[in-house]
Amino acid sequence: MCSRRFGTSGPSRSGFRGALGFDLISERARCLDQRGQAAFTGPSAFAKTGQPTACNRLTAQGYTIVQAAPGGGGGRAMRAVVQRVLSASVEVEGRVVSEIGPGLLVLVGVHESDTDADADYICRKVLNMRLFSNSKTGKAWDLSVKQSNFGVLLVSQFTLYGILKGNKPDFHVAMPPQKAKPFYESLVEKFRKSYTSDAVKDGVFGAMMKVNLVNDGPVTMQLDSSVSRSGSSEVVEDGEQ
Repeated sequence: MCSRRFGTSGPSRSGFRGALGFDLISERARCLDQRGQAAFTGPSAFAKTGQPTACNRLTAQGYTIVQAAPGGGGGRAMRAVVQRVLSASVEVEGRVVSEIGPGLLVLVGVHESDTDADADYICRKVLNMRLFSNSKTGKAWDLSVKQSNFGVLLVSQFTLYGILKGNKPDFHVAMPPQKAKPFYESLVEKFRKSYTSDAVKDGVFGAMMKVNLVNDGPVTMQLDSSVSRSGSSEVVEDGEQ
């Protein structure tokens, strides 16, 4: 039976403690089967009346409830935009503070609900995703940044969690700066411990930065740690496979 997980964020903060003993304070949720496929989308497990909905009945059968983001899409997750580069650098106040040659430039957006598990997922996937060609075999999409001994440049970017309200961006779902700074620093440390410290660079948290890069390809991919939260099946490629 798959684990049961309940969303606890969203625009609605009036919840109900149901018979299962869980507080559910989101207005909408998705039920996922054990393969991570959507089985039902609707009100969260208990409505304000306390009456079980179809989503709750599915939960009793072993399904997972996952919070749906406002507007019906997405969810909570750490987000990373990964670009394969020939070179990249970060400049602050006219001074270059970090730079790499060939490797990955990673823009990181941290959600207010992110945990160490999200950071672990992003770190593992970035370091092991096969975005580089193998010069010995000529095979494309064969080697990770670690296998290639290339650099990684991490840049914190809360605007990845911007939501347009009319024409004005709103960033309320991004983790607040006072909490995000140590969390982001711990993410950088995870990368350095999982790879080689000298190969991992980062920008200056909270600073106005100029990010320069030469995208190789271009190759740009987005990672979302909600894949690991949802329980959906995925092929894990950690370099050893």
